[in-house]
Formats: sequence, structure tokens, C-alpha cells
Amino acid sequence: MSRTAKLLMICAALAFASTACGDSGKIESKGSTSTTTTTEKDSGDDSGDDSGESTDLIDILMDDQDGPGLDKKDATCVVDALDGEVTDEGMASLKDSEMALSDLSKSDREAVGAAFDDCVDIETFGELIATSMLPEDAISLTDDERTCVTKKILENFDGAGDLMLKMEEMAEDEMGPMIFGALGACVTPDSAKAILISGLTSDGNFDQTQATCIAGQMVDGAGAGPAVEAMMEAGASGDTSQLEQLMTAAATACGIPAG
Repeated sequence: MSRTAKLLMICAALAFASTACGDSGKIESKGSTSTTTTTEKDSGDDSGDDSGESTDLIDILMDDQDGPGLDKKDATCVVDALDGEVTDEGMASLKDSEMALSDLSKSDREAVGAAFDDCVDIETFGELIATSMLPEDAISLTDDERTCVTKKILENFDGAGDLMLKMEEMAEDEMGPMIFGALGACVTPDSAKAILISGLTSDGNFDQTQATCIAGQMVDGAGAGPAVEAMMEAGASGDTSQLEQLMTAAATACGIPAG
């Protein structure tokens, strides 16, 4: 049914938002949930000839323009762990705020991953995942659902460093199912219906009453998780077969002709 096209547009927008972590190769994007409001250097924190270089990297790790940055304790720990483990060329690349982990040599990438594993708890990436993958203005979830989705995603990784390296290497056809599967496992019927209703009413093709009926039929018939996963997967992969089937059956049950 042609009205499915609008849902696919909504899905595509969400899929784009979810790939924000595709920038996870940017070293400064791997942040702590700790709020950091200033990145001024503490004059007494570093000593020696390389204090300027160390402090520069600490500031970069703390000051992230794309999301929450590391707190000073974690940033300092990472820099200390990198000392002597990363090549001079790698250290220079790390100080470039636009660098990606793929720009580093294999040994430098492994050193960065190990440093983050040792210094940053993977749970500190919860806020980054919640805000980047599941932005509140794109998808309506309760705090408990958002926390559940984050935990489900984090189950795929062994630590902060592992998350950094693997997320950068993941293809969209791998990342999508991981995100949508986590969402489907955690979303409640009420939230699933709200997500569907938002997509159905956003361009005026369905009024609130029609959208509410269709969403209710989809969720009650297929289940909250499968209904949302079908919508997300259609937007991400272009395979609309499952979504078409669910929407057609729901519209028929609601007495709404396919249009």
C-alpha cells in the first residue's frame, strides 16, 4: 500500500540517526556520561617536556562536539595508558579532532582499544548510545525502555575499547539488526503504538483515529517488538514485505481501504 512510503521515510530518518555512532571512529566521540562543562588545563596536572602534548590530548578527549566527552579522570587515564604504546605518528593523529580510528595503524588501534578498556567503563557509553542512536525527538521511549535498549546493545561488546573498534567496522546491515533487535526486545505495547501512530499521522495521510486503530491492530496482532522491528527494518533495508503485510491486515481490520 502506498501509504507505507511515509513510514519508510520515517524509518530512513531514524536509521540515519542511528548511524551517528558510525562516527565512533572519532576518538573524541567515545565519551563518558559524566557532564564536562569546562576543559581548561590545570596548570599543575602535568610536568616534563611532553606536558603540552599530553594536556592537548586530554582536552580533546574531554571536549567532544558530537556528544558527551570523557571526564578528566578517565581522559588522563587513557592518555597515560597510551604513553609508550602508540607511535609518534599515531599520537599526532589522535590530536586531530577529525581523525578516525581507521586512520591508525593496527597496533595503534589495538593500543587505543586497550587503553579505553582499561580506563573507561562500558556503561559510561550508555548516554552516548541513548542520545545518538535513539534521539528523543526521533523516537518516543520511556527511560526504562531506553536503558533496556542500551543494555541490550552493550551486550554485543566486551568493553569500551571493543565497542569503539567494532562499531566503526560494522556495516549498516549489521548495525541495523542489532539496534532494531534491541528495540524490539525492550519496547512496550504503548510505546510501540506511539511510534507507529507518529509515523502514520505525520503527513496527514491518516487521521489520529485511523492511525490509532492501525497501530493497535499491528501491535496486538504481531506483538510490540515484531511490529516495530518490521517498520525499522523496512526503512533500513528497503524490504517492505513484512511491514506491508502487517499494515494491510491492520488497515483492513480497521475498515480503511488501501491507498
